[in-house]
Amino acid sequence: MFIGLFSSAYGYGLYKAKKSKNELVRIGASGSLTMVINDFALYSIESVNARSKILRGENVSFSDMTRQIIKNEGLLGMYKGYSASFYSIIIHGFVYFYIYKALKQTMKDFFNPQTTT
Repeated sequence: MFIGLFSSAYGYGLYKAKKSKNELVRIGASGSLTMVINDFALYSIESVNARSKILRGENVSFSDMTRQIIKNEGLLGMYKGYSASFYSIIIHGFVYFYIYKALKQTMKDFFNPQTTT
């Protein structure tokens, strides 16, 4: 339930950021969304990798580990623990892109305000 409420609030925040006049907020929101999509796409691969490393003494191939996870836990087992990553990546993505753009603008204005690059 919490993830549903959090996701709804996040979606609403993205909607509001899209209409914001502040470029830093728009860039932070788009960076956050990009990182969430990327993390979701690659999380299952990282999950299989991490679980195969836990099994010390055994050399388990990626495909065997994937079959074992799906057999024992179902397809959702590939995303076990994703919620913690989801919450942190939203904040991390927003802060990273917001600060990056703000520093880029500040440094440009400080060192060479005449140019556009």
